[in-house]
Amino acid sequence: MRRFRRRDCTHLRDAAPGGALRRAAILALGLVPIVCAAEKFIFFGAQPDGAEIYVQASPPTLRTDGKSHGWFRTVPQAPQAVTDQFGFERRYADFLALNVADCNVRRMGAASIHYRDSTGTVVARFELPPAEMEYRDVRPGTLGDNMLTWLCSPRPPPGRAPPSAAGQSPFK
Repeated sequence: MRRFRRRDCTHLRDAAPGGALRRAAILALGLVPIVCAAEKFIFFGAQPDGAEIYVQASPPTLRTDGKSHGWFRTVPQAPQAVTDQFGFERRYADFLALNVADCNVRRMGAASIHYRDSTGTVVARFELPPAEMEYRDVRPGTLGDNMLTWLCSPRPPPGRAPPSAAGQSPFK
């Protein structure tokens, strides 16, 4: 049986936490807070096909370009098929979409969609840079209209709580 010497394992240093693997893990973890922050959802509505829509519990965020975005979760009645970014067909149980709203012109698009299986593992992921996003007009009276209304609802400025009515009389 051959004995290993220290120099025989030098190639393992690249896979050690100080090498390329560590940098890749840090990059991957950098993307996780976006989705993890949106993991608390509340029921929002249902589509005609029975798929349920949920919205993140926290308020939408205002982006640097003036548009508003927030996470929505869609749960179809039964698992569905999606072709992933590599051309393979995968089954998903739900998907998370980061919807972006241009409130001034009533248009909305998806910046990111993460398809997940029944265990929560991402089976397909699609992300678009802001310059490549496709915005669509939102028709009144639709679920999309409700989503746009939620994304565009006024919020108090950061760091300021809404005024309290405690101690005030409606008769003054």
